[in-house]
Amino acid sequence: MVYGSYCVLFLASLLLIQVQAKNIADIETYFDNEGRPHKRFVAEHPVFKPYDDSHRPVNWANMMGTANDRENRRPSLQINDLFDECKSKETFLGNKNEFHIQGYRLPLVPLNSTLPSLREVEIFANYARTDKSLSDMFGEDNEDLIVIAPTNNAIMKLSAKPWQFPIDIESLEDNGAPEEDIDDAIQNNVSKFVRSHVVSYNTNKDTYKKLRPGVTLLRSLAADPSSDGDILLKRDSKGSYYVASIIDKKFSLVKKIENSVNGIILIVDLCMERPA
Repeated sequence: MVYGSYCVLFLASLLLIQVQAKNIADIETYFDNEGRPHKRFVAEHPVFKPYDDSHRPVNWANMMGTANDRENRRPSLQINDLFDECKSKETFLGNKNEFHIQGYRLPLVPLNSTLPSLREVEIFANYARTDKSLSDMFGEDNEDLIVIAPTNNAIMKLSAKPWQFPIDIESLEDNGAPEEDIDDAIQNNVSKFVRSHVVSYNTNKDTYKKLRPGVTLLRSLAADPSSDGDILLKRDSKGSYYVASIIDKKFSLVKKIENSVNGIILIVDLCMERPA
């Protein structure tokens, strides 16, 4: 029994280490056949960085189920909170901030650990971690975030890479724009793409609106604050979930839902932000 418990903890620690060592994205310069320099974002080509144990050492007490930094008795966000009547989070009972392995309670980890561990959305995760303020939100226990995470296939099907639009990077290069301006444009494109897939939920309903039973309108971080929203979330009678852009209203099935202590991840074969 003791040996089994050590195995569980060892495997859990490996998971945490793997998450910290996941993909690092960057901007690089390359030259075309005519010797002209171009910029590109390398999120699609992971670079593995050695794990820095001083950055987030494994805390065995936390792994055994002691409380994390989330406010006392405040449960993690659940997807049905977006459809049911809004309640004060402090009134909920029970603990939704943990999962169980062989009888041991292990606390859920924040989004900045959960998202990079999901291989089917690793391109999106790479883009997300280059946005410093958003990455900080992903690591904040008391946030409540909804991440509509497009699969690798969904991003690869786009007619342009996320760093290439809406600002036309090729046009900037052809017109001789300063390198710093091009780098800023690339980062702005990436941030807009990522933030168009993230919703900051709150109990005042500022960022979501129930349109009718089973259909909720969400407002992403990239949307105009004065708008009602830009993402549609639908729940059918069988308990399946779908998302769509408010622009075309073409719903795509949520393939998987992953829970974190500070939010939920909805994995879909669809991008909310697309080239014009």
